[in-house]
Amino acid sequence: MDPNLIIDDEYIFAVGDDCKRRGIKLEEALEQYLEILKEIQTEALVEGNVAEALVAFIGCVELLKGQLEDISKTMYNRSYSFIQDVNDADQYLF
Repeated sequence: MDPNLIIDDEYIFAVGDDCKRRGIKLEEALEQYLEILKEIQTEALVEGNVAEALVAFIGCVELLKGQLEDISKTMYNRSYSFIQDVNDADQYLF
């Protein structure tokens, strides 16, 4: 390990917090997007090939629900565990 390595705890925590916040916002945007798609499906494209394709697309988008927030929470948790892992591995640094 580089003896000049400096790990900024606050920066690592800030990145984790930012990932978590962005994941929540992305999840909210995805939910609004799904609502718009479903409204188009029920109000504008009720039958035909395009309507069937839209139903399939909505199904694919629905599979993303929860994934964005889960990924961001994983990043959040990893940022906090990273500092602990460094502390455990190199106790003399801290």
